Amino acid sequence: MRSVNGELIRQIRRQYNLTQTELGGERFSKSYVSAVERNKIVPSQQALEYFAERLGKPGDYFTSLIEPSEDMKQMAVVDPLTLGAGDTTGIRSEELTLLDILLEDGEVSGVMGRQQLRALSPQVIAALPAARQARYHFLLARKARREGALAEARQEFERALVLAPVESQIAILNELGLVYYLAKNYQTALAYHQRALQLWQEQQEKLNGTGPALGFKVEFNCGNDYRALAAYHKACEHYERARRYLSTEHDMRTAASLYYGLGYCIYGATEQAWNGPNGHDMTPEVVEREYQRANSFLLQSRTLYQVGGNRLAEARVRLVQARVLLDLCERRQQLSRKSSNRKVALTASSTGLLSEAEEQCRQVLLIGVEEADNETAIPAERVDSIIYVACAYLVQIFVRHAALARLSGYRDTATRELMIGASLCGEIIKSLPHPELPLSLARYVGLFNLNVAQQGGSTVELTVELSEKTAGRHSPFSMVEVCIAAGEVAEELGYSCGEENASDWFEHANHWLQAGLKWVRAVVQSGECDYGYMARSYRRCFDMLDERMEMAPELAERTTGTLVSMLKEAVGQLSRLMLYEEEIL
Repeated sequence: MRSVNGELIRQIRRQYNLTQTELGGERFSKSYVSAVERNKIVPSQQALEYFAERLGKPGDYFTSLIEPSEDMKQMAVVDPLTLGAGDTTGIRSEELTLLDILLEDGEVSGVMGRQQLRALSPQVIAALPAARQARYHFLLARKARREGALAEARQEFERALVLAPVESQIAILNELGLVYYLAKNYQTALAYHQRALQLWQEQQEKLNGTGPALGFKVEFNCGNDYRALAAYHKACEHYERARRYLSTEHDMRTAASLYYGLGYCIYGATEQAWNGPNGHDMTPEVVEREYQRANSFLLQSRTLYQVGGNRLAEARVRLVQARVLLDLCERRQQLSRKSSNRKVALTASSTGLLSEAEEQCRQVLLIGVEEADNETAIPAERVDSIIYVACAYLVQIFVRHAALARLSGYRDTATRELMIGASLCGEIIKSLPHPELPLSLARYVGLFNLNVAQQGGSTVELTVELSEKTAGRHSPFSMVEVCIAAGEVAEELGYSCGEENASDWFEHANHWLQAGLKWVRAVVQSGECDYGYMARSYRRCFDMLDERMEMAPELAERTTGTLVSMLKEAVGQLSRLMLYEEEIL
């Protein structure tokens, strides 16, 4: 049996001028009735029958209200000539009460409510006041949005917008923006959210106590839109304003999402500044401060997701943390090239960063295995993605260890770390052709340690090419990160193997980098990453080639040709992405 809305019981009790004590009679206490009306407990069938008797109704009175009644079915075929504006003749007062409750309930969480809203005919809806009609279309639109029917949701929200009073239009504009955001039409989403924000600022005095909560939603959604468009500075401004309205009424997931947005956008804005025309004028202190700020917000987000039991979101934040730490390590290395006396301090400080990044990746692998073993509701493709990306980041961590040791003159350590990274990368590449989840890979990597170096590492897999069929079995995000990781291993092998074989390894590095970059546009189109990911991916490859020209000047001409080719590809990828956006619009 479906449960009865407690608010419905309360409204009907009040219609009959009964107190909670009187409704409960001798069998149910006042506190029990109160809990039922507040939906804290679900009343038993016996309780519902007893309440009906106290109201002088048949025993199945409340049960009959759960299913669409004959009167409600008849409402769908009412002759429009007999139903004027505001005319509710023939409709039971309890059903009008039910309609009122449904229109006041912003969630319409019960099946009963959704079914009975759908049962109403256009003639009945047209008889309602305009504000009530707007509420009706608003609730149907939210339901459609949650079910993924975005076109239907947009139509219903637009109908609601025409009928709603000004102060109610803020929430509708906000929801319309969400619909376009889900459709990956971020520019239009931002336009609606900016309209909502402007209207909210104009109407604050009329919103009574709902102003801060509504302000939080609109500011937060503006931040999400700007983040998707890689306008990270603007996103941070809106997230910071949303943080002012964050209160104890918000759940942990909402707070975690906000802190994630802040941490990610601080990182993205710092990357944009570093890669901008004046980026290398940034002082080490500014670089450290901004990356550490980003990591601090991400840590808060991760903690909240962890406490709330949202394992997939926790894994996502851990991966971003690992990326932030890897990039901070790279920035320190780039800054150290300007000052030779910073190299010793660089090795010591960056080792800690890489160890922390490694811990985040291993925790992600543990989450992936646990979620797959528990057969949770997390889609298999998401588990596949977090495992491969975590493994790819681990490869990059070992390569960074090797590069730091090489730059500091510790040749044996550099060779050992590089062989570990090469062996791990080989295992990842060997697992790609298999369609099943890479759980054995995740378990293997979880036990992966320095003893592998004693067994020797294989580099054969780094000389092969992946087929389109193999690459198509995995998410574009996975393929970009795995291929770039393989490229980094080959690049470092080029520095470590001697001049005789260096050219060959640099060619293998070029192959892997170009293979990964082919998938970047698909990552953005799929919604796995925002627009900024494309720029950062190309920037990582450009940085490797810039360093190669500095470290291997004899190959400068060939390296320059590769760099130009990648630049042309970047322009082409961006153009195709813009065409894709125009198709969405």
